[in-house]
Amino acid sequence: MQGGLADVRAALYSALGQMDVVVLPGSQALQECSRGKSDFLRLERGLWERFNLERQRTGELSMQVAAAQQVINDLQRREQAAQEDARRAEAKLQVVAERARCDREEFQAAAEKARHDAEELARLKGEHEALQKTVQRIRRERQKAWQDRDAEKVRKEEAVKAAADLGAEVGQLQAQAREFQASVAQGLDRERQLKAQSEGELTRLREALDAERAEHGNLRDAVRVVCDGLSVVQKEGTSSLATRVLGTYRRAREITLEALHTGVRRAFGVFGSHYSGINFAGMSGGYAAGYSEAELDEIDASVLNPAEALAKLLEDEAVPPEDPRTS
Repeated sequence: MQGGLADVRAALYSALGQMDVVVLPGSQALQECSRGKSDFLRLERGLWERFNLERQRTGELSMQVAAAQQVINDLQRREQAAQEDARRAEAKLQVVAERARCDREEFQAAAEKARHDAEELARLKGEHEALQKTVQRIRRERQKAWQDRDAEKVRKEEAVKAAADLGAEVGQLQAQAREFQASVAQGLDRERQLKAQSEGELTRLREALDAERAEHGNLRDAVRVVCDGLSVVQKEGTSSLATRVLGTYRRAREITLEALHTGVRRAFGVFGSHYSGINFAGMSGGYAAGYSEAELDEIDASVLNPAEALAKLLEDEAVPPEDPRTS
């Protein structure tokens, strides 16, 4: 725009120069010259006004371009920040996906372990059922052994009776006794053999019975331990063991109550010996009102060591000795 204005100005100066060359007669020449200068000045003023207006518009456009460039720079920075956020989000997404994959693998491993545990439980259940069947079979065999023992006892009694009958008939049947001596000897041998077998069977059954009794005693002790652990108190009179346990429990409770009451009485006596005018009736109701839990905890903590010392001093009066023979 400045170059165009310079061209216009040069053209005007050229026109004025040509006008200066033209020779006009008299006052007409002066009037033409004056009018030409006036036109030139008006044109120059208009051009300068237009130039200033264009320069102002150019400044405004420059400011708008600078503002637009600032906006573009801000948008570029936002775009870079958005890209960086997108990269970080993608990295976080990959971490989350990897964590989800690990969690899925752990879940699959846990499910596989649970399946193995279920199979192992089923196997143990089958073994338990097999053991139950074996125990039932052993019991049936033991019952049958008892029946065989009874039958053998009956046969033994019959053999003894037969031997007695044969001894009574010896005088009358000596001839027959000589003939049957061999058979009688065989019968006696058989009797001794049966007796030895019966004694061995009786010994085995007695050992089995002792084992059953020992197992029963162990089961009774186990039941007692379980009842103690579960705080199940058996009714009095159910067994001598239950009666003794119940009596011991009651005696221990009585001793504990006596120790508690003795300790409280001695503590009140100690307080009364050190201080006068104590409201023992109010103290018997517990902590004084108006304290919070934290304040009561602080009070308990502050009297912990003196209370322990007093309790140590009163142990001999409140607590029975470890060995009753020394009391």
